[in-house]
Amino acid sequence: MLQKGATSLWETFLSEPNNSLNHHFFGDISNWFITKVGGITVNPYRKNPNEVHIKPNFISELSYAHAYYTTPAGKVDVKWERADDDIILTILSPEEVTGKIILPSGYEFVTQKEFVMERKNLDRMRETALKEGCYTICKI
Repeated sequence: MLQKGATSLWETFLSEPNNSLNHHFFGDISNWFITKVGGITVNPYRKNPNEVHIKPNFISELSYAHAYYTTPAGKVDVKWERADDDIILTILSPEEVTGKIILPSGYEFVTQKEFVMERKNLDRMRETALKEGCYTICKI
């Protein structure tokens, strides 16, 4: 592809394509960053476009991650960063947005205990209702 002047990934790997090459094919990694690194999943049950699940992946090779998504109700912004042995998770979200914060296995909420009604789901991940705020999370 590069030898033929490609500036994006083509829909075909044939050396002499028979149709248009102007198609989006494996060229967008932003969805992966938003959903897998930032952890933002919008409308998870396909019922409410203002429902969001935040399930960040604290990838050991990263010191921080920042992702956002604009819902019909407004912008949901998620940032996490390492601080010593803890992780600071900051979520900004419109009041109309509902959902959950789901932590990966092996992590728990340290701060915001006054309004974090933490429970374990079937996958033994800790989760709580989505509320805007700053959370400290530690590895257990």
